[in-house]
Amino acid sequence: MKLEQALRAQGQWQPVPPPLQALASQMPFCYDTLEFNQWLQWVFLPRLNTLVEANAALPSESAIYEYAEEVYQGAEYNTAEILLAIKSFDEMILAKSGAG
Repeated sequence: MKLEQALRAQGQWQPVPPPLQALASQMPFCYDTLEFNQWLQWVFLPRLNTLVEANAALPSESAIYEYAEEVYQGAEYNTAEILLAIKSFDEMILAKSGAG
């Protein structure tokens, strides 16, 4: 997956998961308990992989890119690949839903 590769390439892939309590947040993107990259790695990608493996329906909409752009402003590493992977996902979901 391009997103995982991009996170790894920028040294943003973590070998140790955050505490279970942090993963249980009910806030969007777990913003109160996780960094955005942690959410991508430990929440978003596993959920997406579960859907794909189960041949289940993907979400009907996605607006992760807008949030990612905001989060990555001023980042101390190159976020271009990460943002491109996120934008590609949002565009794929938009096209799949027929809205694009």
